[in-house]
Amino acid sequence: MSLSNAQKGAIGQFEFLATALTTGNGQVEVYTPAADNEGRDAEVRRHLRRAAAIGIQIKVSFVTVAGGHGLRQRYLVIRFDLRVDRVVSDPRLWYFFAYYDRRALGFGSPCYLVRSDVFYKIARRRKIGNRIWYTLEANLGPHSQDRYSQYRVAPLDLGGRLLEIIDDESLTAEVGTVPLPESAIVLGRARRRAARPRRNHMARAA
Repeated sequence: MSLSNAQKGAIGQFEFLATALTTGNGQVEVYTPAADNEGRDAEVRRHLRRAAAIGIQIKVSFVTVAGGHGLRQRYLVIRFDLRVDRVVSDPRLWYFFAYYDRRALGFGSPCYLVRSDVFYKIARRRKIGNRIWYTLEANLGPHSQDRYSQYRVAPLDLGGRLLEIIDDESLTAEVGTVPLPESAIVLGRARRRAARPRRNHMARAA
């Protein structure tokens, strides 16, 4: 019996979390909510630090596609659709694309991390009714110079790259203001609470 789409999605999400945690050099913390009431699967942040959050939407394929001259190149091809009102072009929402190698039980290299607004511009797309179909078609060859080559990330570098994104000082808005996709994974750090004045000190000042 072959895996269902739901099973493949779960494998991709848990492999992403495991890879991010393993490659984060102890700086990545991963939390999974007991109940998925907010459309997220986990929260990831830098250890003992706080910052604005980003969202990660995971898209994984279990096959690659032959192409190019003589069909000697391998391509990662992933298609998905979104309702028009769910297309969020925001720098705090990122897409993670990867090939899952069932023999190796892990992601093949390279994977791709693409900011949502960038992906919506460069991806092939087609609008049908109130939905937009997007297609990622990335050349996996080591010397590829296609539109996705600059967004490559090796599985071993995933944690470090995610921390770079989380630490970006320009990401200052709250992720809660963004209508994230239902299967999005939220990464980031909550804002630090303002320190409360000590009562005794206030009394002396009065």
